[in-house]
Amino acid sequence: MLFRSLAAVVVAAVSSMLNRQWWLVGAWVSVGMLLKPQMVVAVPIVVLGTVILGRLGGAVRAGCASLGVGAMLTLPFWATGRFGVLASAYLHAAGAYPAVTVNADNIWTALCSLPLGLSCGSDSELLVWGLTYRQVGLLCLSVYVTFVLFLLARPFMILSEIDRKISSNIELENNAREIVFFGMSLVFFAFFMLPTQVHERYLLPAIALMSILVKYNKEYRIIYSILSFNLLLNLISVVTI
Repeated sequence: MLFRSLAAVVVAAVSSMLNRQWWLVGAWVSVGMLLKPQMVVAVPIVVLGTVILGRLGGAVRAGCASLGVGAMLTLPFWATGRFGVLASAYLHAAGAYPAVTVNADNIWTALCSLPLGLSCGSDSELLVWGLTYRQVGLLCLSVYVTFVLFLLARPFMILSEIDRKISSNIELENNAREIVFFGMSLVFFAFFMLPTQVHERYLLPAIALMSILVKYNKEYRIIYSILSFNLLLNLISVVTI
């Protein structure tokens, strides 16, 4: 249920960013972060887009909105002296399931099924070069997200030029929007595939974003169908365990 809500929040945050609604961008980011810590994977793209499209004014408005909404939503915990409990639950969420994979049919499941001599138990065990499974997964995710950010810089610059009347090509604008949604979908797909401690439902935000892309280009139906079918099979395997 929470991941369905997170998927909706991510779509809302990206849509608000592309529509230059900076107050809403900050609000949705704050809601998403409090809803599920996994929202953190979307933050770098939202920040990059906000800085390029909104420049200083947009970034300030989004930041203020994020802080304001976050303070408002956590006010009951502050008022009752239970903010520490909330913070503890949030900070320790990453270590709640210290396993290489938690029912997710991702790259770790594939590697562990091969005769490579991997233990595939706790993700705190060493894997290679003195790094644990968890550290390797997070390192791969960080490199991947950085690469996606590099690729998205150009579409954001195109949208910024359109805002400043340097360009007014509608097709170019639609293509740039399409690439932004695709980039965000790829990031959430990577969040399902690369880190450890991943559940099967982590794939849902990627599918939600991919469904938006079908509007721009029917060819995305193939990718959308593959991801949806993969999630269905993953859910069936979990239910039948």
